[in-house]
Amino acid sequence: MELKNLTNFPTDYLDAYCNAEFGHTNWEFVEPDEPRNDINRVVVFWKESEKDSIDAIENSDYFRKENDV
Repeated sequence: MELKNLTNFPTDYLDAYCNAEFGHTNWEFVEPDEPRNDINRVVVFWKESEKDSIDAIENSDYFRKENDV
């Protein structure tokens, strides 16, 4: 199955997966403890919804790095 061009934001696919599996969209990109050349990105899907969140992704370090350029 190929899912492309359904959204302008690729992270919408992660939101959809997280919501379908856990009933919320509390996930974030994280930096691995030991960086490796064979790992591009790591995604954590939290068990609980983030309390009082505007958007969980906006609170992640990865989001700030990508958007502060």
